[in-house]
Amino acid sequence: MRWLLRLLFVATLPLGLSGQTAQEIAQRHADRAGEKLARLSSYRAEGRTFIGNQEVPFVLWAQRPDRLRIESSTPSRRTVQVYDGVHPPWSSHSEVESGAPQVMTGAVAREFAANADFDDALVSYEAKGNSVDYAGEDEVEGRAAHKLLVMSKSDAICFLWVDTQNHEIVRRMTYRIVKEQRAVIDTYFKDFRPVAGVMFPHKIEARTNGRAVYTTLIDKMEPNPKKMLVGLFDRPGGWPEEQVAVEAPKEPPVTAAESSLLESPPVLLGDDTNKLEPVAEAPMAEAEKLVEQEPAEPKPDTGKIEIPPVKFDVIPPGLTKPEFDSPPRDSTRAPQKLR
Repeated sequence: MRWLLRLLFVATLPLGLSGQTAQEIAQRHADRAGEKLARLSSYRAEGRTFIGNQEVPFVLWAQRPDRLRIESSTPSRRTVQVYDGVHPPWSSHSEVESGAPQVMTGAVAREFAANADFDDALVSYEAKGNSVDYAGEDEVEGRAAHKLLVMSKSDAICFLWVDTQNHEIVRRMTYRIVKEQRAVIDTYFKDFRPVAGVMFPHKIEARTNGRAVYTTLIDKMEPNPKKMLVGLFDRPGGWPEEQVAVEAPKEPPVTAAESSLLESPPVLLGDDTNKLEPVAEAPMAEAEKLVEQEPAEPKPDTGKIEIPPVKFDVIPPGLTKPEFDSPPRDSTRAPQKLR
């Protein structure tokens, strides 16, 4: 089924460049920081996620190869999200069962675990079971970029735009099921700054169908922090012996109707004031105001902060569940290994 799904998407891609070209683009991205990337084994980041009129401060810890912890808080609640690379991701919310850890499931678990990858989908992509195909030349906010189709080991599909000059990933497009319809989620990576010689985006914007979803600003990043608390990625109380990681269920097959989305991708949005500069080291400007979202019917206050999950490529920190949920899975399926 994987080869058929990939063939369905690749058949719609432009001709002219070989698969080797896609591999070379991915390799140039992986080599962009040389040995400095390998020497970066962990980092700590502080920042803020803006969604609507709400500001959510967060602290993030990441460690090779795929360990991630995000703590976010507001005056009334605290949220923790953790993945140790072995067991299923878990989260705790101060207002739910007195903050007891709850195992993530479904799309929430798959996305959080995928974004715990310390590097990204293009670095050592073959070893991770990913495939990469060339999808054409494009522009991202006035800069030339290579567009690549990436399929993960679990058959999740996304598009990545790689800047032709500095080889950084500047845009990511994924698909979500929203009210039984397929929606396009665009994430833009801006304001790149060096951290231990490796460029990291310090501004991440997410949009869906031209509407702003959230903006994340990174205020501070500390490479290879000397103080990484013991047990930082452990689950309070430990794990039952029978609790093992489960493999992400494969995405449902893409229909011919859904594949037509590739033939008319959404129009690129955004201004030209945040062009990627490979050596930008200027102090961070004041947080920009979010683009106003379309009026929506008020929802009852459930006491939870609902912001889509975030790392530096696609997860906004501090969220209890993604804005866009995949269809419910069969809860009776046997556990598999989570990637």
